[in-house]
Amino acid sequence: MERTLIGRTILALSCFLLGNLTETSTAGATTASGSSGDALFTAALPSDDPPPPVLSGGTTTASVGDVFTVPISIANVQGLTSFQFDLTFNPSVIQALGFTDIGTDFASAASSGGGVLTGITGFIDNTTGVLSGVADSMSGPATGLTPSGVLVDATFQAVAIGTTALALNNAFLTDNRVPLSSANGDFVVQNGQVAVPEPSSLILVSFAVGGLGILRWRRARGSVRAD
Repeated sequence: MERTLIGRTILALSCFLLGNLTETSTAGATTASGSSGDALFTAALPSDDPPPPVLSGGTTTASVGDVFTVPISIANVQGLTSFQFDLTFNPSVIQALGFTDIGTDFASAASSGGGVLTGITGFIDNTTGVLSGVADSMSGPATGLTPSGVLVDATFQAVAIGTTALALNNAFLTDNRVPLSSANGDFVVQNGQVAVPEPSSLILVSFAVGGLGILRWRRARGSVRAD
């Protein structure tokens, strides 16, 4: 009799709590909450929301005079068919030489899906330091790039010691036929960086010692010939 009464009490309490259950959604998880008198409870529920796309610039280190390539990449997409962005940099540290999406994951996704690239566009301004309107899209039956990959390879030359951000802005994507904008917070933007450090003092000493050794060897060789 006592066990039956306890069981009925637990069942009644469970029904009451379920009747007061509410769901709330947050960025990355769903929670369920309810109340029973003065008691409050919150339980985490699994979320089916996919992570937002991430557009990112590469990070690298170069020496003065080096020509190098920095990738602009995308992650967490479900069928990316077009992109557009601006990229700003410090022109006193690096200068832009060009950009392309030929040979990138975006180009491979277009061709493997039976489509073609429309053709990349954009402008280089090494006075103010900006690649503007860098854009391309797929045409034909291609379903788009999934789930991640390189969109563009940008080529620069290091011209002076320093550090510069590669800041992405004014970005637009078409993912799974849905237009997205960085200004609206539809996806995450992560800037890149290029560092052009001063030559190591150890390297300078090595060059000095090596040069001194060569000079002594030449003098000794000349002395032997004189003898």
